[in-house]
Amino acid sequence: MKENIIEFDKLCKEAKNGDGDAVWLIIEKLKPFIIKCSHSIYLKNYALEDIISVANIALLKSIKCFKLDSGKHFFPYAIITIKNELNMEIRKVAKCWMESSLNNYLEVSGENSGIFSSENSLEEDYIVKELIEARLKILSDEERKLIVSVFYKGVTLMEYSKFNNLSYKKCSNMKLKAMRKMKKVK
Repeated sequence: MKENIIEFDKLCKEAKNGDGDAVWLIIEKLKPFIIKCSHSIYLKNYALEDIISVANIALLKSIKCFKLDSGKHFFPYAIITIKNELNMEIRKVAKCWMESSLNNYLEVSGENSGIFSSENSLEEDYIVKELIEARLKILSDEERKLIVSVFYKGVTLMEYSKFNNLSYKKCSNMKLKAMRKMKKVK
C-alpha cells in the first residue's frame, strides 16, 4: 500500500510538470473508487455519468491544487477532495428541495403531480393554482406569510424566525399546523 501511495506522489509530480499520460494514469487508477462513490449517490436530474464527471473534475482540481512540498501524500488528498466535491454537489442540489416540497404537503386528488409542470394542461394548472389559493385563504395572516415565505420565496425557517423575532420552534410548529390545515381542505 505504501508503494502505491508513493507511486501516486510521483504521478502527481509528473502531472504537475505537464505530463498528460500521468494525469490519465491517475484518473484510470482512481476510476474504480470514483465509480463506486458515484453509484452510492442519487441526485435529481443527474445521470451517473454526470456524477462521475463531477468526481473527475474534482480529481483534476486536486492534481492542480496539491502542494508537493506540503509533506503530505497525494492519494489521501485526492480521495478527500473527490468526496468533498461530491458532498458539495449534493448540497447544491439539496438547496432546490423546495421545488416539489409543496406537493408533499398538498396532495391534489391523491396524485403527487407538479404544480406547473409541462405535463399538465393549462386547465389542470389553473385548477391546482386555485386549490392552493383556496388552501392559503383558510390560514391566518401570520401562517400565510410564513408559508409564502418558506415555499414561494425560498426563505428558510431560521431566517424567517430571526426576521420576525420569533423562536425557531414556534415557526416550525406554525408551519406544521398550517400544512395540516391546508391538507384538510378538499
